[in-house]
Amino acid sequence: MKVTHKAEQMIQNNHYNTDLIHSIGENVTARWQQLIFLAEERMKLIMASMNWFKTAEQVINNRNVTGVGSQEVVLNYGYNRFENCSFPVV
Repeated sequence: MKVTHKAEQMIQNNHYNTDLIHSIGENVTARWQQLIFLAEERMKLIMASMNWFKTAEQVINNRNVTGVGSQEVVLNYGYNRFENCSFPVV
C-alpha cells in the first residue's frame, strides 16, 4: 500500500514525529485488513444467498413439473411417518 510505504519512508528519513507516523501507519493497516475481512464475509453471504435462491427455484420448478398435489402427498407421508414413530422413554 502506498500509505504504509510512505509512512516507512518518512520514518527512515527521521521525521520529527516518528511515533505518530508509525501509529497512523498501523491504524491504516488494521483498518484495511478489517475492510478486506468484511468484504470477504459479505461475499460469502452473497454466495450463500445466491445458492439459496437457486435451490428455491429448483424446488419450485420441480414442484411445477410433478404437480402440487403429488409433492404434498409425499411430504405429508414423510411427516406422518415421523409423527407415528414411538421413541423409547429413557
